[in-house]
Amino acid sequence: MSVNSNNPVYGRRGFGPRIVVIGGGTGLSVILRGLKKVSTNISAIVTVAYDGGGSGMIRD
Repeated sequence: MSVNSNNPVYGRRGFGPRIVVIGGGTGLSVILRGLKKVSTNISAIVTVAYDGGGSGMIRD
């Protein structure tokens, strides 16, 4: 099977440098919004954690 260079998974598309952002929360969305003006080659690895604090407040 050959790799199709027009496939967005395998071929580099758009403009700008390739950027990977790792993080989570409000800051990540703000950074990604700004980076879209510089490059369309952006990947984000989003970390998610929940400590149950919100549920504890509801129960109390």
